[in-house]
Amino acid sequence: LVISPFVVMMCFGLGPLLKDWDGLPGEKFLSNADRHYRLGAFTSVMLWNTAGFDNAGTCAAEVANPGTTYPRALAISILLVVLTYAGPTLVGIYYIPDMDEWEDGVFVDVGEEVAGPWLRNWLGMAGGGSS
Repeated sequence: LVISPFVVMMCFGLGPLLKDWDGLPGEKFLSNADRHYRLGAFTSVMLWNTAGFDNAGTCAAEVANPGTTYPRALAISILLVVLTYAGPTLVGIYYIPDMDEWEDGVFVDVGEEVAGPWLRNWLGMAGGGSS
């Protein structure tokens, strides 16, 4: 339910992106000469995003044929996690290419750029509901 506005944003936003790959920022986006990285924040976010994958083994006795079921389930879930993060991020980079404008709540602004105020409001309500 919370992810549904992101799916809608990807459906509306990926169309123009797929027609215009040149619209993605290139060298300026990839340049890291003037960027300051917060490695601690990055590490904590990455650990938070992978939380739960290590707990899959605790239920192995309850799963029929875990030797094939677990690798398949983990591959599917990793693919879904990557798509869930990469899709909205690519749409966001296309519509708001200046990384200096990216801060908390940027997907609400991306939603407005993609489809108007109704998607902005929907993304805001979903974000508020999930927190």
